[in-house]
Amino acid sequence: MKPKSHFLLLFCIFMAGCSKKGSPPHQISNLTNSPKTGVATIFAGNGQTGLADGKGVASFGEAWGIVMDKSGNLFVADNHTTLIRKVTPDGSVSTFAGNITGASTGHNVSVDGTGTSASFSAPAGMTIDDAGNLFIADAAVIREITPAGVVTTVPGSHYYNNSNFVGITRDAAGNLYAADSYNRVILKFSNGTSSIYAAGYATGASSSLNVFVQALGIAIDNSGNLFLVDGANAIRKITANKSVTTIAGIPMQSGFTNGAGSLATFLNPFGIVLDDAGDLFVSDYGNRAIREILPNGNVSTVLLTNDGNTQNGPGDMIFDRSGNIYLAEGASILKVTLK
Repeated sequence: MKPKSHFLLLFCIFMAGCSKKGSPPHQISNLTNSPKTGVATIFAGNGQTGLADGKGVASFGEAWGIVMDKSGNLFVADNHTTLIRKVTPDGSVSTFAGNITGASTGHNVSVDGTGTSASFSAPAGMTIDDAGNLFIADAAVIREITPAGVVTTVPGSHYYNNSNFVGITRDAAGNLYAADSYNRVILKFSNGTSSIYAAGYATGASSSLNVFVQALGIAIDNSGNLFLVDGANAIRKITANKSVTTIAGIPMQSGFTNGAGSLATFLNPFGIVLDDAGDLFVSDYGNRAIREILPNGNVSTVLLTNDGNTQNGPGDMIFDRSGNIYLAEGASILKVTLK
């Protein structure tokens, strides 16, 4: 069963029961705080699930996490093949790290090494530091890949044996924050130690509003506020003092409605990213859409996506320095120009 499908199954079960230091990744947008529309083109991938490198003929198993380095190279977590793929600015695709051992054994192998000698279990969300080091949510651990392709396991990242890290981000001090979908927590990793930053499970009646169904995509702003995609079809904000609020979506209700945040609805949202204007962009997996949330909470639809493979929806996103979005969308990487 594909990981995203597994998330959807867990969500349905829950519903039934309930009736290196530096600045954070810099995303530039020249657009103001107003609803935007997007035009998408296929940047890499042939739209068919598979595993092939090259330009124009490349294929992905299931593109999931995505980041961009300072040279404009994209790095993609291909979750289904358990590989990290590299896409150059001209659209050429190659395998940067990993081998298909994890895929052939059911996503249970995480081995450190260099390039294709390393293996991953279930690579998902990604983030990158100023030196070009990649940090990848890989099932129960966080992995680091240097620009030379050396893969190591981040010390202290094995907090729970059953963790399933999905989203990951980093702050200006270089601390990592990972969303653990199984344990419904956000973990913080700093200097080789790990701790629970925000607990999304019930510890009493007073905490019921802070419960996460699933901790999925995660992003951070320059003030240290975290934004979390919750499997309850809600977008949550966690301030630096750990206050949790719902800024968009109706918890435990699915749909496809735009408007004020408290009235808007989503269907299995997954990835999230911020632009410099403070706007949030959410990949609405179930609705095959990219949604925008303005600072005032208003939600609009930027783009409807479909790469031709109806089994896949939009995953993670990243901005380039011109304000374009690159979207991991199943078997393809899409480039989205905003207007």
